[in-house]
Amino acid sequence: TPGVAGKYFIYGQADFEGSNITANWIIIKKNGSNLWGSHHDASSHTYTTQYIGVTDIASATDYYEIFVYLDTTGTPKLKANFGSGSITIPSGVTLKNNTPAFMAYQSAGSTTISSNTETKVQFNTEVFDTDNTFDNSTNYRWTPGVVGKYWMSAQVLCVAGTDNLTEAEFYIKKNGSTKTKSSFNFTNNRASVASPIISITDEVNLTTDYYEIYVTINDSSGSPNYGGDSTSFRTYFTGYRIGA
Repeated sequence: TPGVAGKYFIYGQADFEGSNITANWIIIKKNGSNLWGSHHDASSHTYTTQYIGVTDIASATDYYEIFVYLDTTGTPKLKANFGSGSITIPSGVTLKNNTPAFMAYQSAGSTTISSNTETKVQFNTEVFDTDNTFDNSTNYRWTPGVVGKYWMSAQVLCVAGTDNLTEAEFYIKKNGSTKTKSSFNFTNNRASVASPIISITDEVNLTTDYYEIYVTINDSSGSPNYGGDSTSFRTYFTGYRIGA
């Protein structure tokens, strides 16, 4: 329960163990309702790690919780490490807002794309955009417009036919060139759904620098898609300035 109204980044990780794991979820709930979910659906695993992160606007009374789900034929196990502590702000230090900042996602529905073809992801709905720097209608790109260091993250819900997903990759591109990518390869253990997450810290050197998200989904049936959700952000892009 943050206790102070504002924009927050919430992140979680879960390590799952079990015999013949076929599916696992990690969900961030806000005030008891699903806010964001990350899902991995595969034929058989004994160990997997699932990550989740979301940027959200909170009131003083909003609270957040992490829930997990594991589908396995054996006894499910969840390993977790917890910590606590506080940060003291020295006298005379002024905290600055991390702007420009934005979060955008694909609203309800799915977008069918060509198999094994690099495709730009269209984030058509904004959660917030402090300086009107994200284009959610034409180029679907973020142009921060202020020189400095930035953090950004994205998730894409990749969907294929039943046990037809052989590979999923997606990329953060800067000015048209790949800066980093996240990959899932299911060639020997085909899946149906994957939700890769990617993040990066980068330096904006020019006010014209821009960032985009691209995805490649290899579906043996030939008809993959990336999905959206009106209540749980399944396909999203977010970022903010962290310093000069």
